Amino acid sequence: MPGRALLAFMNRRIVIALRAYMLPFRRYPRTLIALAALLLLAGVFLLVLRRPSVTENGVAQPAPAVAATATPDLSGWAAVVAASEKSGVAIQAFRSGQLIRYGTGTVVSSDGLIATTLEVVPYTTPAAVYQVASPAGVARGYVVARDTRSNLALLKVEMTGLSIAQFVTARPAAGTPLALVGSLVQLSSFVPYFAHAWFASPVPSYGILDAVPAAELGGIRVVGADGRQAGIGYVRGGQVRMTYAADVEKFVQDYLQSLEPNL
Repeated sequence: MPGRALLAFMNRRIVIALRAYMLPFRRYPRTLIALAALLLLAGVFLLVLRRPSVTENGVAQPAPAVAATATPDLSGWAAVVAASEKSGVAIQAFRSGQLIRYGTGTVVSSDGLIATTLEVVPYTTPAAVYQVASPAGVARGYVVARDTRSNLALLKVEMTGLSIAQFVTARPAAGTPLALVGSLVQLSSFVPYFAHAWFASPVPSYGILDAVPAAELGGIRVVGADGRQAGIGYVRGGQVRMTYAADVEKFVQDYLQSLEPNL
């Protein structure tokens, strides 16, 4: 029938047209087509990145660059760390002959008072044995005071050649760079420990530091750029915290006053 013949003729024309349209794409490998598509997308992405931002007054300005994460510059802290190490000791806690805790202590008096945190000194002396080490030697420490509010403990050792830490009672401002200076014992050797931190934010009873939590930070000495100690650090709740130097000094003074005879 004429109608069916016309329909078949039109179908053939459509097929021929489609083949002619697809012929240029069949001449090239699929990898080249995919590469061209990727280059096109990359060009569009670069145009978007280079698009200027518009200010409130309608003047086009270059898009602001994204600030990179700050990396600590440790070169200027060598002298600070070396001076602070003289007022630090390494503490090891043993129970039933097993090492259960370790950390750093701060020398707070010339007669052998050592301040640290409850993470390093979790028990009183009868329940645990504490070994204190410094470049001058090794001695046994005895717990003489503990305070859960400030998270501090005080050890007494018979040891000579210790240097007293210098504290700064003013709290650091947010963003202040700090040095975390510690003392450890590895293979019976006294080993200094150092890490970099920034003061993040204050809390009424402690400060929060921008630092990586680590087991070595128990009782860590938090030192400022002037070499004075701003507090004693520890890890709790996934945060690196700091007991302020003013609270450390008050803790020590309260203990010394308790030794005075009642008048």
